[in-house]
Amino acid sequence: MKRILTVLVISLFMFSCSEEEKKLELKDSNVLAFPLESGWELNATASVNGFEQIQENDTTYKAKISYYINLVTPAGDTLPEIDYGIINEEDDEEILIANVEVQVELDSTFSTGTYKMLFYINDDLSGRTATAEKSFDITPD
Repeated sequence: MKRILTVLVISLFMFSCSEEEKKLELKDSNVLAFPLESGWELNATASVNGFEQIQENDTTYKAKISYYINLVTPAGDTLPEIDYGIINEEDDEEILIANVEVQVELDSTFSTGTYKMLFYINDDLSGRTATAEKSFDITPD
């Protein structure tokens, strides 16, 4: 009986001390469309959290996140990878949030209507992925 109780207490201690895996998330995505002389400019942002970090030399935290953005037109056509990039974050404290910032121009061949911006995020250190979508309208001046 003592042995079972000891194993139970040790197991409970080990499970309570294990670190819960963070969920990779995109939050606060926002897209704004501004008219230009011959088209529109799109500015989009999203916050990423829950990504893996490595600590080097007990003083530097590093994170690496890659992303790409697809655009879905009002007709349902998908324009792949209208923007893409890598976010390399480095700080002397744990990094809580990384920001994805997108700026693209659409020419005058794009019609007005409701579009969707699709965010695809990859945490390069853990291999985990996350997605988000944000609808927005392009309206005539």
